[in-house]
Parts: sequence; C-alpha cells; structure tokens
Amino acid sequence: MICRPLIGDQLGTARYVCNVWRVGMEVEVETQLELRKLHLAIEKLMGDNEGEEVREGMKYLTNMADKGASEGGSSHTSFVNLVEFILSFTC
Repeated sequence: MICRPLIGDQLGTARYVCNVWRVGMEVEVETQLELRKLHLAIEKLMGDNEGEEVREGMKYLTNMADKGASEGGSSHTSFVNLVEFILSFTC
C-alpha cells in the first residue's frame, strides 16, 4: 500500500499502516505529489528488502483475515450469532 496522507487522521493512519502493521510505504509530499517520489515508492515496494517485508506483512494479514472470515472463524461465528440474535426478535 502506498500512503499519501493529506490532512487530519490520514497522517496517523498512514504512520500506523507503515510503521505498526508494516504493510505500506509513505510518500512524503510537501504541496503536490511528484511522479519521481511515487515512482521511487513503487520501486521500493516491488523490489528491495523493505518491499519484501511489506509483501510478507500483507500475506500474513491476508491469511489472518481469511481465517477469521472462513466458516468456523471468529468473525464468521460472530456474524452468525448476530444474525441469530436479530432473528430472535422477529415474530
């Protein structure tokens, strides 16, 4: 994920994505996005060691999301329980 924060909570979100989850790269922008900076970010994500770390982090998060959303996973079970709870109020 290439992050280009502009205002407000985007700054914190971009830093969280890049530094905590480690699944993105932030593009520094003063006033206007420069193609050179975007090109460098894409090259880093696609090729060097930092990009490899980001890709590995994405694989991990993808696997965790798949497990949670699959039948029997915690998200699936919570969803089923919520639907059953809502349906219990119908006549």
